[in-house]
Amino acid sequence: RVTLELTDGWYSMMAVLDERLVSQVLAGRIYAGIKLRTMGAEIQGTGQAMPPLEVTDSTVLKLCANATRRAQWDAKLGIQRTRSFSVSLSTLREGAGFVPSVSVVVHRVYPVLYVENLAETKIYRNEDEEAAAARAHEAQRERLQQSLYDTVEREVMKEHALSTSAKPAGSMSARGGRGGGFSAPRRAAAPAPGKRKLSEVDDGAELCELMTAGRWDQ
Repeated sequence: RVTLELTDGWYSMMAVLDERLVSQVLAGRIYAGIKLRTMGAEIQGTGQAMPPLEVTDSTVLKLCANATRRAQWDAKLGIQRTRSFSVSLSTLREGAGFVPSVSVVVHRVYPVLYVENLAETKIYRNEDEEAAAARAHEAQRERLQQSLYDTVEREVMKEHALSTSAKPAGSMSARGGRGGGFSAPRRAAAPAPGKRKLSEVDDGAELCELMTAGRWDQ
């Protein structure tokens, strides 16, 4: 484990390095007296920040290679006016911490690409192709839904016809009075509810009720 003592000219603090910076120390590129520019150093050994004079021996700064660079020999020490600095893409390494800033030029903007994962392959579509595939899928879903409605309708109508044929032809109720006699009970006709199309119904219980009552429209 390699440790450094860092100072801003007023206060000093110990620092630990990641593997990339350790290799720079062993190669002689980081040595006593050199100035470093770093950003986002992590405080370890304490749960919160504290004044420099209250720092304990167990409190250290963790420096990462992606956010640490050699500074100019005449650079002023301490907090800089420009908090961030740009680094080159070629100098970045995986697992070497976050990147403070990168200056890039956008050469090309690609359109949105959609990917459909199938069992054994993948289908790539642009925005127009994806919209067409979505419309085709919706049309197929509506056809399957209507086919299911038709099947349920036939089954319900079949059961309704069987239950109607199984009922007695009529029923009689006794009517008291002089001379006796029988007559069928009379019921007030309920107002017929409005009919609905099967394609407008998406609830199974409501669909069964409409089919049983015969309140659907083709």
